[in-house]
Amino acid sequence: MHLLEAIITGSNDTTSAILAFHDHPYPSLIPCIIKKVKAKHGAPPVIILSEREPVEYIKRRLRRDGGDLMCKNSTSIDRSTLEGGAFDVIGCIDRAVSGLSPEEASNILLADVFTKMKDIFNI
Repeated sequence: MHLLEAIITGSNDTTSAILAFHDHPYPSLIPCIIKKVKAKHGAPPVIILSEREPVEYIKRRLRRDGGDLMCKNSTSIDRSTLEGGAFDVIGCIDRAVSGLSPEEASNILLADVFTKMKDIFNI
């Protein structure tokens, strides 16, 4: 998280809120990025994503490596912050350890929190 903070606040230009993050894991950190940029600049960043043909993209990702990690315990997505979705990595971890003692939380495994896209989509 410190690296993400350094990336977002590294500029001396306090009026700029445009960032470019490409490919995994940055899109999975968008809720955190939005919060950090809002805190620094008082407004959310401008987010521009390229458009891909979704079915072909997913097929290619699944063939290559099983696809991205997805949260097993996603909630309804907040459209203004993008929190709660299947790709909200930090929120997913927070939900997985919420209410657990530090000892219980330290026993949580990656497989307890995340699944691969191939296990969700039957393409």
